[in-house]
Amino acid sequence: MGSQSKTHLTLDKAHAYWRKPPESNNWPSEYIDTANKPQLVQRSEALVNLMRRHAFRDSAILEIGCNAGRNLKYLFEAGYSNLSAVEISQNAIDEMQAQLPDLYAAVNIQVAPIEEVVDTLPTFDVIFTMATMVHLPRESEWVFPKIAGRVKSRLITVEFEHPIDSDRHFPRNYERIFEANGLRLVDMMHPFPGLPSSYYCWVFSPV
Repeated sequence: MGSQSKTHLTLDKAHAYWRKPPESNNWPSEYIDTANKPQLVQRSEALVNLMRRHAFRDSAILEIGCNAGRNLKYLFEAGYSNLSAVEISQNAIDEMQAQLPDLYAAVNIQVAPIEEVVDTLPTFDVIFTMATMVHLPRESEWVFPKIAGRVKSRLITVEFEHPIDSDRHFPRNYERIFEANGLRLVDMMHPFPGLPSSYYCWVFSPV
C-alpha cells in the first residue's frame, strides 16, 4: 500500500473539486440514487449491519464526508437518530434537503472541510467514513490524530488503500495510522460488500 508518483491535487484544488465535482459519477444526485445500483445498497446495508455490532440506537454517530446522505438515510431508517455529519459540499447538502427532507431535519450538519472544523468537534460514540479519507491530501494528515481523539467507542473506516494512478486519491494504511494514534483494532471486514477489493473496513476502539 502506498502512493504513485503522479502529481496530486493540492489542498485547495482538492477542496474545490469536492465542493463541486465535475464528473457526473461524483455528483450528489448519483450518490443518493440507488435505483438499478445494487452496489450502493449493499454498501449502506453492510454499514448498518456493522453499526448494529458496534453501536446502540441512541449512540452519537458522526459521518465525515456524508455527501447527500445515503449512508445516513439507511442508519436513520434502522433507528439510529443521534446523527451528525461533516460535508464539504453545499450542493450535496442541498440535494439531501431536497430529496431526503426528514433526514436533513434530523441530522446535525456542518458544511465545511474536515480540516476547518475538526478542532471544534465534540466527542462522538462512533465516527465513520466511507471512501472519504482517501481523498484527503497528504498535508491534511494532521487531522487523523484529532479524529482519533474524538472517538469515545468506535472509529469505522471503509477506505481505499491500494496504489492507484490518480491525482485525487491518497491511499494509506489506516490500520497502521490509527493504531499509532492511540486506537486498537477490534474488528475488520474485507472485502466490504458493494466495494472493490481495494477497500478495507477497519473498526477501532480507544485503548
